[in-house]
Amino acid sequence: MEESVQADLEGGEKVSPETAKLGGKEIQAVTGEEEVESVLGWIAVYTIGPKFTVDRSWLLEQAGDLGISENMMPSEVSPRRAYTRAAKRVADTVGIVPEDVEASTTRADYSTFQLEITDRREDGEINSEIIGELKYDDGGVYSKAKSSNGEYLDYYQRYAQEFTDLHEEMMESNTGKDIRAALRKFIQNDSTSVKMRSAGAVYFVPAHYDQMVSAWKELINRINSTWKDSGHASNVDLIEVIDSPAKRDMVERKVRNSLEETVEGIVESALDEFDEEAAANEVVANLADDLSSAQNMAVEHNTLLNADISVRKSLESWKSRVGEDNEELVSKLVEEVDV
Repeated sequence: MEESVQADLEGGEKVSPETAKLGGKEIQAVTGEEEVESVLGWIAVYTIGPKFTVDRSWLLEQAGDLGISENMMPSEVSPRRAYTRAAKRVADTVGIVPEDVEASTTRADYSTFQLEITDRREDGEINSEIIGELKYDDGGVYSKAKSSNGEYLDYYQRYAQEFTDLHEEMMESNTGKDIRAALRKFIQNDSTSVKMRSAGAVYFVPAHYDQMVSAWKELINRINSTWKDSGHASNVDLIEVIDSPAKRDMVERKVRNSLEETVEGIVESALDEFDEEAAANEVVANLADDLSSAQNMAVEHNTLLNADISVRKSLESWKSRVGEDNEELVSKLVEEVDV
C-alpha cells in the first residue's frame, strides 16, 4: 500500500481520486489534482513496535502540545511492572560473560528473579550455578550475590547495577507497547471508528475526528525523530476516503457488521450474568449503559452516511440466529432497555 498525499480540502485545494488496496479491497484516496467536495473520513493503518522506550514526562508534554489529553496517554508504570520489564531487558545491556559461559534470567517466584550461569569450560562438564538474586519488595529492588567465584561475582555485580538502573528507567518511561495500546484505545473506545478487516490495525475513522487522528500521527512522528534510533519506524498512515455512493455503502456495511458483533458480545455477557434473579436489575442497568454506547456509534454513522443503522435492528438480526431459550432471555432484557 502506498501512502497518498494528504490534501487540505479547505481553500480550494485540488484533489483527485486514487485507488489503494487494503485487505484485497479497493479504497479511494485523494492526491491533489481534481476537486472533491468532502471526505467521509480516513482509513487509518498503524504499526508501532513494542520494545522502544519513551520518557513519560516528554510524552505527556508532547501530547499536551498537540491537544491530546493525559487520560488518553498510557498510564504510569507501577514499580512491580517496571521490575518485570527490567528483567526482560537487562541481559541485552550488560557486558558479555566469559567464553563458553551462558547467563540466563529465570523467575523463581512472583517477586524474585535469579541469574544463572551455565559454564561449559571445564573438561566438557557442565556447571550450572545460581550466582545471584534480584528481589522486588515494596517498590524497591534488592540484590543478593550467591557465588564465591570472583569471575562470576564481577559479572553479577554489573548485572545487578544495570538491573537497578533499568528498573528506575522503566518506572519513568512508557514502551512502544504502551503507546500502541493507548492509540488502539482511542480508536476502539474513544471514537466510533470501525475495523476494516478482522486481522491487523486497519480502521475507518470518521471525518469529525480529523484533529485528534492528525494529532496522534504527529505524536508518532515526534517519537520516531526523538526516541527511535534503530529498528523500523513507527507509523500512522492515513488515506482519505472520498464521499461517494460506493464508499458510503462500503462503510455502512462495515458499521453494520461491527455493530452486530458489538451488540452480540454485550448481550452474551449480560446473559451469562442473568441466571440469578436477584442480579436482574443490575444486569439490565449495565446492559442499558453498554447498549447506549453502541447506539451512539450508530447515531454518529447515521449522520455521516445518511443511513438507518440501529442497535435494535442488530439485536433483531442476532435473535433470529439463536435458540428459543436465548431469544426469550434477549427479549426479556431488551424490553426494559431503550435502544
